[in-house]
Amino acid sequence: MSIINQNAFVAATDIILVSDISMNSVEGSELFLALWKDIRKRLKIENNIKGFLINMYDKRMKLSAQFRDYCKRNDEVKDILFDTVIPMNVKLKEAELEAKPINIYCKSSAGYKSYVELVNEMKERGIL
Repeated sequence: MSIINQNAFVAATDIILVSDISMNSVEGSELFLALWKDIRKRLKIENNIKGFLINMYDKRMKLSAQFRDYCKRNDEVKDILFDTVIPMNVKLKEAELEAKPINIYCKSSAGYKSYVELVNEMKERGIL
């Protein structure tokens, strides 16, 4: 973790970790959490990681369910894991290509509905 990243994380009010579906992502997140724990201990600051979000979730793929189950059991992630997942969604990709936010591009898409659900969950947790 570079010194610039460390400074940004120390200055941040809240941190949300976002992970796609892969074991490399979990390993990277675990490494980040371990490094962050060490930095917080040295600087004597509180933990400002408020959530862990699974992105690009595909309910048709067994790997997605296995990844989510792994995160729910993982001691470093389970307490900050959001119940909401952001699905793999064509409309999200199309909105990106059109350079429009999903709430303008297609409010009926599963991707948009998931982001609304995430915002509501973040409000419930007191993050927003």
